[in-house]
Amino acid sequence: MSQEEVDRVRETFDAFERGDAIGFKKTLDPEMTWHSALVPLLKKVSYHGPDEIWSLLSEEIPAVLDGFSAEVLEIEDLGDSTLATIRFGGTATSTGLLVEQTVFQLWRHRNGKGIEMRAFRRRGDVPAADEPS
Repeated sequence: MSQEEVDRVRETFDAFERGDAIGFKKTLDPEMTWHSALVPLLKKVSYHGPDEIWSLLSEEIPAVLDGFSAEVLEIEDLGDSTLATIRFGGTATSTGLLVEQTVFQLWRHRNGKGIEMRAFRRRGDVPAADEPS
């Protein structure tokens, strides 16, 4: 991997933050798979394709976390992948409680676009570069 993939992940989050669906989707491969850390709150375990992933982030998650936001804390080049440290937050619509969590997103890329993202709640759970995810 290279600085290009690190920049691509940042570009993906920048587009999300701006509410730019077209810009967001352009950073993802048509076969992108997204495995969220918020599985207990969501309808599915994984989401496929840019349209479904955009709907997850712009509609499904905000329906359970009012004011949903995601802040990029760091993006690391791991050689064959990138690791994004993301802090997300919002207010749980079911309880009114503030929810904040830091997650670690392991990204894989193909042809300069995201092809897979797996989220982990602890850094220690992220597979080493030579381990399958």
